[in-house]
Amino acid sequence: MNKNLTVITRILSIVLALVMLAVVALQFVPAWELEGESMSVAEYVWFPYKTSQWHPNNSDDFTKFFRAELEDDLISAGDIAGGHVILLVLGILGAIFCITKGTKRLPFILGAVMGLFGLYEYFMQPLYVLTPLGMPLMALCGVIAAVSIAGIVLTYVNKNN
Repeated sequence: MNKNLTVITRILSIVLALVMLAVVALQFVPAWELEGESMSVAEYVWFPYKTSQWHPNNSDDFTKFFRAELEDDLISAGDIAGGHVILLVLGILGAIFCITKGTKRLPFILGAVMGLFGLYEYFMQPLYVLTPLGMPLMALCGVIAAVSIAGIVLTYVNKNN
């Protein structure tokens, strides 16, 4: 094992843990504001009964706010709940593994899965795309994927040295 590659891998795992936790934290930051009330993606998923006026199918203000035609898409909290939960679980587990097993391949594999799934989820769900946090979250998922792939390559090279 090359000591320099191990140090670089450890630094990448710490960076990866921080970016994963940033994506998790941004799920709880208010993403929309309408009529003086704000709501985060997590609140929309976990407390849908509190957000009936925000529901795209029930509110013309919602579609005017996003300046998009969402009535035909029939978006509900259930449509994004699965992706939201998967990103939360991968982000938290990945950060824990990055801290505890930072020089192993597993944290980077979890990161690659989270990054690629996050990119897919943020590009494919209109509700995510239209949130002001959509682009920063997409960028962070891209960083997660890139750092993870670099970490996988480094752990492979370090193992073979």
